[in-house]
Amino acid sequence: MIDQLVPIWEALLAWDIRTFYLINHARTPFLDVVMPFITDFDNWIPLVVVTWLWLVIRGGKKGRIAAVGILLVILLADQTASSIFKPLFKRLRPCIELPDAIYWSRKKSYSFVSSHAANMFGLATYFSVNFPKTIPVVLLIAFSVSYSRIYIGVHYPLDVIGGAIVGIYWASFVLILERIITQNLFPKLNPNR
Repeated sequence: MIDQLVPIWEALLAWDIRTFYLINHARTPFLDVVMPFITDFDNWIPLVVVTWLWLVIRGGKKGRIAAVGILLVILLADQTASSIFKPLFKRLRPCIELPDAIYWSRKKSYSFVSSHAANMFGLATYFSVNFPKTIPVVLLIAFSVSYSRIYIGVHYPLDVIGGAIVGIYWASFVLILERIITQNLFPKLNPNR
């Protein structure tokens, strides 16, 4: 059985490297400026803080529940990626492993899975379910941040895909937990009423 999986695994890793080079070497002057900006979490902090505060102050019951849900999604997705997957898999980043990778910064931490992708796809999933009008914007942000991680040379495509799966998983978990709590334990707080 294992012998049959080896060629599949090797083909998957070969695809991962080919796709990395395709994205990482598709340079344009515009993307060389935009991608480092998009990938830097510090640039997203004002938007996240303003959105979170708006939910707490102006969002009513549904907004306050969502504010707690957002914190849970970020905590669970980020810690799963950073504290479980990365130390478990110990995959070196392409900027360290591949000699001809074009990189913006040479990060030395492990790469699988992408915490950026986990957080952004977790938030995109959570917002898509609770605030459907935000779907185009949150998906554009999640895909842009994830693409930027490959473009700047710190993640392989499979790192980003793995991170997206982690984020979607934890957002789904929080959404289910939120529904159970609001419907059964605190029916007056149920945002769907």
